[in-house]
Amino acid sequence: MSGRKRKPTALRSVTGNRAHKRRNKSEPTYRAADPVGDRPEWLIPDAVKEWDRIALVLAEIGLLPVTAIQALGAYCQCYAQWIELQGRIRNDGWTLEIRDDKGALKSVIRNPDVTIADSLLKQVRQWAGEFGLTPASGAKIELDKIPAETLPDETIDEEIRRLCAELEIEAAGGATGREIQ
Repeated sequence: MSGRKRKPTALRSVTGNRAHKRRNKSEPTYRAADPVGDRPEWLIPDAVKEWDRIALVLAEIGLLPVTAIQALGAYCQCYAQWIELQGRIRNDGWTLEIRDDKGALKSVIRNPDVTIADSLLKQVRQWAGEFGLTPASGAKIELDKIPAETLPDETIDEEIRRLCAELEIEAAGGATGREIQ
């Protein structure tokens, strides 16, 4: 099937129907997932933390049907693995020195963890976009269509500060252009 991917009705209802496209009246509807009970058992501990952080919010705004459990699990798993690799890269460095039998420097290569982390980050961004978790996809969600009590406690800026502090990265500004302190 060529062209843009179809947007599910639940996502279209919170992002708006600016193009006035017809609603798919025969689109299957699925029961909402239980953010705690339906959590995949195969998630590693850091992935469980990420699941717990966002699954409740997604379920409350109707963006976590039971059919999306494995997709959200894949996002959380990729995210957790990426975080783990960032720690290893911080410890081992971006490059590795290859030495010969006598200890002389033979060559310097890119740390394989950097390549894997790059691949994981692409997957994280792709999965996050599916759930409206990136700045671009999240900007399309109209918050006035979502009850205020279902919104997360942390703002995006607070989340960016927390992640930067974890990764010891100095951030100059967020997607909104506001300065992060």
